[in-house]
Amino acid sequence: MSITRPSPPPHPHPTWPVVASGIVALAVAMGVGRFAFTPLMPLMMRDGTLSAAAGAEWAAANYGGYLVGALTASWFSGNPRRGLLLSLIGVALTTLATAGADAIPGAFAGVLLRAAAGVFSAWALVCASSWCLAELARRQVSQLGAWIYTGVGLGIALAGMLAWLGGRQPADWLWLELGLVAGAGALLVWAQSAGPSTAAVRMEEREATADAPDSRGGHLALVLCYGTFGFGYIVPATFLPAMARELAPDPLVFGLTWPLFGLAAALSVAAVARWLAAWPRKRIWAMAQGIMALGTALPLVVQALWAIAASAIFVGGTFMVATMAGLQLAREVRPDNPTPLLAQMTAAFAAGQIAGPLVVRAIGSGRCAGGDALGWIGAAATLLLVLTALWLWRDAELSFKKPEVSLMSPNRSATAIPAFPEAGLSERLGPPDTLDADQQAAADELINGPRRGVYGPFRPLLHRPPLLQAVAKVGETLRYAGTLDDALREWTICVVAREVSNVFEWDMHLPLAEAAGVPAAALVAVEQGTPLPDDLRSDLALARTVAAELIGQHRLLDETYANAILTWGEAGTVELLTLVGYFVMVCWLMNVARTPGPA
Repeated sequence: MSITRPSPPPHPHPTWPVVASGIVALAVAMGVGRFAFTPLMPLMMRDGTLSAAAGAEWAAANYGGYLVGALTASWFSGNPRRGLLLSLIGVALTTLATAGADAIPGAFAGVLLRAAAGVFSAWALVCASSWCLAELARRQVSQLGAWIYTGVGLGIALAGMLAWLGGRQPADWLWLELGLVAGAGALLVWAQSAGPSTAAVRMEEREATADAPDSRGGHLALVLCYGTFGFGYIVPATFLPAMARELAPDPLVFGLTWPLFGLAAALSVAAVARWLAAWPRKRIWAMAQGIMALGTALPLVVQALWAIAASAIFVGGTFMVATMAGLQLAREVRPDNPTPLLAQMTAAFAAGQIAGPLVVRAIGSGRCAGGDALGWIGAAATLLLVLTALWLWRDAELSFKKPEVSLMSPNRSATAIPAFPEAGLSERLGPPDTLDADQQAAADELINGPRRGVYGPFRPLLHRPPLLQAVAKVGETLRYAGTLDDALREWTICVVAREVSNVFEWDMHLPLAEAAGVPAAALVAVEQGTPLPDDLRSDLALARTVAAELIGQHRLLDETYANAILTWGEAGTVELLTLVGYFVMVCWLMNVARTPGPA
């Protein structure tokens, strides 16, 4: 399942500066800070300023720095824009300094610079996500957040094109040129991001909305799959231009592989964001990992430039898709607290990508059993990618075929009504494109009230401002001025949402119920249609019975009514009945409107 938070209402400020800032920031941070070394390494080897062994050490240092940066990026949680600008300046300075790394005394100057660039690029990725997605959420265009990640591929393509077109220059000159580009990008982000700042959003607001309920198990398998992805993609991502250089020493020929890699990354992210948003994350990840395996295998069996170019497209076109899908899946399987799983997956990914170049370095330039280091690592990566892709696809298939259970009426067939049939479908009755004065006034009341935004049922209700205001008042009374305790109220809302198969209220109130102290086992029982735990509070069990009878039979049995009066009294019973009726009403409205889950 996906647990996200509501989108804020329309915002008067334009969105394009935010999207453009995110794209430019990630292009600088990743295209230059992380990956510029890949197209420049064969040129440095040509110039005699870098050996293959030292190149592997530089690459590993950058990956290690990236891990350190990811673990320390929370320092900027209070002001992500400041962290973003600081990190982009750091990328620019380390890139400029790399131009003179061979003139700096000591063998480890380049290693330290690449490690620092890794730290800065990780900070930029986290801070760009935090600041850009928060600003887009304020403008109620959270769906545009995925597009900022096209900047990674665009930055890689830009760095690759610069190395390709200027490949006959000394590599040191190209480092200087890239450093100037990074500095210009930092200035552009500073200019476009100037203005009112937004506090960083919570983790669940930074993640894109996942699509369907999924298994809560298999965490170790997911971590291993993500680590395999890091190991599998990093060898071609690091050594493809060098492999191409062995076949064609002209930089205008071998240098084209990296621009192709970046262009494929940008286009693939855009395509998934546009056309595959409703696909299960495991299937997208499995598909990406399988195509990546084809990319790692091609250079092993075909020693030709077209195979290297195809490998660049296959690997470049999947590595950002796998990243997005893997992190979204982590959010699905641990909606209560995804941070530990995200940290484990990030650590596994970093370990995998560090291991690749180090193993190449350990094998060295010799041959073993007829193959060189890149050949053996490529074969191992292909095998591991295929195995993990098959597991992900099979697990997604098992999850997809798992029968959904309708919860309230035990007499219904388990497959009669799918759990959340509207999940992943496009919204068909959203808010008006343009707000008139009454609609704007109604929206402003919600923004300035306890809800702090226009979302959920109020998106379609915005077409009828008087009705919206009346419905909102009832909801505010029930949620913010009611007499039922938090656990009972949030539990009842979850029960109603699950019975009428409404993805918004389920995703919205599940974490609120957990925070109020509702046992996780009870919520899982509601989710799966299984018996409630024996030790569940008696009033919660009774509330489920009340909701079941009201929704299934439209009335209460005498025994249920008597128990309700005994438990809550007449006033409390009236409030509970109204709570059920109110949320049935808004859930029906959202089901028809196909209002998406909170995003």
